[in-house]
Amino acid sequence: HIRESITVEELAACAHMSKYHFCRQFKKVTDTTVMKYILKTRIVMAKNMLLNDNLSITEISNRCGFSSVSYFSRVFKEETGSNPLNYKKEGKI
Repeated sequence: HIRESITVEELAACAHMSKYHFCRQFKKVTDTTVMKYILKTRIVMAKNMLLNDNLSITEISNRCGFSSVSYFSRVFKEETGSNPLNYKKEGKI
């Protein structure tokens, strides 16, 4: 469900835990927060799509579960140091 809009509360409910307990346990096991993990996972998916699929940045953003292209671009640049379009161009060279 990584491509869907999901909240920490929903994940905690699926695990039959309180939000607080779920977040503490998740961080203990993964050494990162739930939201950072979700964003990093979505960026990995986006990087793969940018290099291997002939999709627009908007379509990739949508398929990876980002709420907007601008948010996707900002998070992508923070994680990779490059914006999605440049990453796609550089990967195709």
